[in-house]
Amino acid sequence: MARERNKLTKRDVDNPRPGWAGDGGGLWLRTDADGASSRSRWIFKYTRAGRTVELGLGSAQDVTLTLARELAERHRKTLAEGGDPKAEKRKAVTTAQNRHTFSDVAKQVIAARSKGWRTNVTTKRDASAAEWTRTLTVDCKPLAGRYIDEIEVEDVERVVQRFFDADQFPSLKKALNRIKTVFDYARAKQWRKTDNPASAAIFNHIFPVGNGATVHHATLAYKDMPDFMAKLRKVDNAITALALEMIILCAARPGEVLGMRWPEISFDDALWTIPAARMKAAREHQAPLSEPAVALLRKVERLRRRKDDYVFPSDNRAGRPLTNQSLWRTTRKLTEGKGTSHGFRSAFRDWAGDATSFPREVCEAALAHLVGSATELAYRRGSALEKRRELLAAWADYLDGKTATGKVVPFRKRDPR
Repeated sequence: MARERNKLTKRDVDNPRPGWAGDGGGLWLRTDADGASSRSRWIFKYTRAGRTVELGLGSAQDVTLTLARELAERHRKTLAEGGDPKAEKRKAVTTAQNRHTFSDVAKQVIAARSKGWRTNVTTKRDASAAEWTRTLTVDCKPLAGRYIDEIEVEDVERVVQRFFDADQFPSLKKALNRIKTVFDYARAKQWRKTDNPASAAIFNHIFPVGNGATVHHATLAYKDMPDFMAKLRKVDNAITALALEMIILCAARPGEVLGMRWPEISFDDALWTIPAARMKAAREHQAPLSEPAVALLRKVERLRRRKDDYVFPSDNRAGRPLTNQSLWRTTRKLTEGKGTSHGFRSAFRDWAGDATSFPREVCEAALAHLVGSATELAYRRGSALEKRRELLAAWADYLDGKTATGKVVPFRKRDPR
């Protein structure tokens, strides 16, 4: 009786004999006739309602002797409480089949949202899909195999902590918003009954610049821009530096300049027409070019080493434009980490509002922001281009150090309306 349980040894399991070998307490090791350990499996036997029931616990290759004993003890406890181990196992399997991991839900979220994403005409791929996939698979790898209804706030915090530690606040906000979307989706599907562990209400306190706070692109103060431009122009004919200068002169978004093609440029009219597919508002935009911007484009034209539609082509990938990463590296180096290529638009807007008397709608139009009703936009379309041309010319003069930081009063041309 002393050895009624735990009769088997590890050696018995590794070198089993054909047939049944009992460990006691209803736990058995069953081995097929050839005696190979790969053909051994654990069985828990018990009697219920007058008949013997056999419940499989898994292969001896996958389930160790220790684990098999733990499973058997769990089933004995179920019997002692009046339950049926086989029914409990069936219920657990059904529950597991109806549960979803974070990875499962993330894939469904990406598939559902991808229908509204636009393909980037420059890279011929869906940038949004790539960003969401990277966040929800690579960044959230520690959550991937976890059930969506088991993940807690602390788990999400561990995933996004690195963005906070690195002062990457825009990335932190995006990651939290995307993770939050996954849990919102799961709650809508009734796969998670509890609160969203990535909600703004929680993370506004954990990371004050996180999910609910407005996070702006890092930028230089506009008063530092002339010095920065002087430093930028000392970079020896690097195509990346020229692209960055173009972004600043035109107060354009990085993606608009990186995707710039020669057919979009009219040197005769000093005009750059950006197609709707590359604009954030999905509307064609005409950007006036100041004299320094035209001179820069002429310089790039002379530097062309091959026939390429892109004004700022990649050095090592034929037929492709420069990447945002190239701009980021140059900007970080020249600003000592204080600016981003997108943040220069903020410097322009601050300068236009603080140091000039140009109307607000002209300043916003120069940034390709839609301001006013459709009727107002149509009415101003004819005159806004020339007013924007004046504004960008004044900006170029300021960057060259030709005007002081005081108020710049725009030259009033006759309204062509």
